Amino acid sequence: MHIVVTSHGTFCTGALSVYEMVAGKPDGITAVSLAFDDTGQFAPWLRDVVESHLKEGVLILCDIIGGTPYNESFRLALEHPGRVEVLANMNLPMLIETGMLRAQAGSLDELYRIAVNAGVESIKAASQEGAPQGDETEDEDMF
Repeated sequence: MHIVVTSHGTFCTGALSVYEMVAGKPDGITAVSLAFDDTGQFAPWLRDVVESHLKEGVLILCDIIGGTPYNESFRLALEHPGRVEVLANMNLPMLIETGMLRAQAGSLDELYRIAVNAGVESIKAASQEGAPQGDETEDEDMF
């Protein structure tokens, strides 16, 4: 299965850069960004990337629901049911976990569920999580 990360501006390419820092070279993941000055290139570029991976199945992770990257992705999902799945409101843990488990997923539907779980489970309130773990210094020592 192939993962396409798409967004307004450079969010998706930045996310892919972070993925590489954390998990290594992103195999099977492509970023497709909508430029501020786009004059119609985005939709055909997204279509080309998605349709070149239809046989293996494509999971598209988008920045926000209702924007052009999501709308064009959803259009492709409607045209290719069962071969293209779309998720909006992507976050970094979602991308990293999904990318790392991509080869182990048995189906596109399973990869989709991995992405949803990773995205939801990664949202944490700092006030409820407590202090960072590791080699932190106590506040008294800092002043």
